[in-house]
Amino acid sequence: KAYDAKLNTTAVATLRDLREEVATAFEVWGNRSFTRRGAREFLDGDGTATMFVDRWDVDSVVAGEIDGVALTAPELADLIVDPYGRITRDTLGSWTAGTRNVELLVEHGPVIPEPKVRRAGLTYAREIVGAGLLDREDRATAVFTEGGEGYRLTIAGRDGPTGFPGVDSVLKEFGHRRIGVG
Repeated sequence: KAYDAKLNTTAVATLRDLREEVATAFEVWGNRSFTRRGAREFLDGDGTATMFVDRWDVDSVVAGEIDGVALTAPELADLIVDPYGRITRDTLGSWTAGTRNVELLVEHGPVIPEPKVRRAGLTYAREIVGAGLLDREDRATAVFTEGGEGYRLTIAGRDGPTGFPGVDSVLKEFGHRRIGVG
């Protein structure tokens, strides 16, 4: 409401629900979290010391189990965590081979989102609760004048995930491409 006084926040159950909706959508579209989140990963151990979780900006493993047995505090402290999702057991064993036998709870994403990402999130939230409050200029990629006045408006899905050039450009700038996706 402080961002835009015209918003009708009764359109969503709570602002927390709205924040979660925007954060989840941005995470899907950007292939990463833009805020601090936790994720539970179920992985296949392969007998080696290294495995990868399907997350970016990973900074810690909070808890874990191998074959239903919880990792101890020394085992958790032994893990080397790389931001791009590689988790390595340094000196205390390997990831026992099995199908979905390793469960890890990881923390990932920035503690404070980038200012551009925050503004893009507020813009998108404004559209969700305002149901069309954004001006057509917010979606315009071309404006015609001198007798041919008009607009070329973006379309969500075709021109970017949201259809708002300012929001989509931020997702492209700060997001990660999925491997194998053009």
